[in-house]
Amino acid sequence: MYRSTLFFVLFSFFVSHTLAQGDDPLTPYHDQQFRLIKKGRKFFSAYQKAYKEKTGELPKINLQEATLIGVDLRGMNLDNADFRESDLRGVQFGHNPAKKMVDGSIDDDQNSDPKAILASSLRNADFRGSDIGEHEKMVADFSLSNCEGANFSDTDLTGARFIKTNAKNAIFRETSLIGANFRMADLTNGDMTGADVERCIFDHTILIRTQMVDLNIDECIMKGVIFTEKQLKEFIEKQKKRQ
Repeated sequence: MYRSTLFFVLFSFFVSHTLAQGDDPLTPYHDQQFRLIKKGRKFFSAYQKAYKEKTGELPKINLQEATLIGVDLRGMNLDNADFRESDLRGVQFGHNPAKKMVDGSIDDDQNSDPKAILASSLRNADFRGSDIGEHEKMVADFSLSNCEGANFSDTDLTGARFIKTNAKNAIFRETSLIGANFRMADLTNGDMTGADVERCIFDHTILIRTQMVDLNIDECIMKGVIFTEKQLKEFIEKQKKRQ
């Protein structure tokens, strides 16, 4: 009991001290957030909780152009986070879907088992121009995020989800996309050269001018795929009539 109380006292002091530090105007990212996120999910969650108690809302996460190579982001609420032009090579996003509580925190009641840590929540996160390559078995959920121009080359994205994701100009060269779900994603001008798309789901996916050299699409699930500007226009018109 004493050790637990002491830990939380020191923990609270560290978070308060970090929040009190000034932000360096020369860095495009938020320095305090950058330091806390590298410390781990417990420190970052404590920061988010303290911020929300003070302001009534979660902080806007700015990690633009940050170098986070190999950092463990599992179990973190990173909805609406700004990762533009950041270096995320080898970052751990997690394997199991994230479950958020009413206060916006991640429901992670199995902290003693590292394998049970839930994935980070990335809804509406901005990954434009970021480098997210060099991963192994990164079963992440990028649904509803903005991955325009992001680089996923040479990455194991087996089972990843890109549902309704903006992945225009995204690069998936030599990437394992086995079982990945691109339902209603926009891959316009994307590059999937040499990718493994076995059991990959392309359901009403926009593949206009997408490079698909050396792909075996016979092993994919393809339904209502949009390959031309005309098809896209017709699809949008049909969606409007249904509303």
